[in-house]
Amino acid sequence: MLGVIKDYLLTVLVRMIVGYILFLSIVTIAFLAYALIFNWSDAVALASRLASNEIVSLVVWLPFALAWFRDDRKGGMPTDDMSFTEKQLLGFYK
Repeated sequence: MLGVIKDYLLTVLVRMIVGYILFLSIVTIAFLAYALIFNWSDAVALASRLASNEIVSLVVWLPFALAWFRDDRKGGMPTDDMSFTEKQLLGFYK
């Protein structure tokens, strides 16, 4: 049981690291694109305004939250291809 918990926490840690690396790369590309289209001082001013925004602070926590609650299942459930009648015969609906 302790091994399963350790594996899960290690998986969550790896997901958080990968999530934040992707998040930071997207934010950096967006910042540099904004700085190229407009000028550097406008980009810095926009970044400082966004840093004080409450919604942006929630978005920064998204990779952390999504790392804990991600579904790892691959493919569909075996019952997805069954008809309603087959599910009734197997006892899914009473």
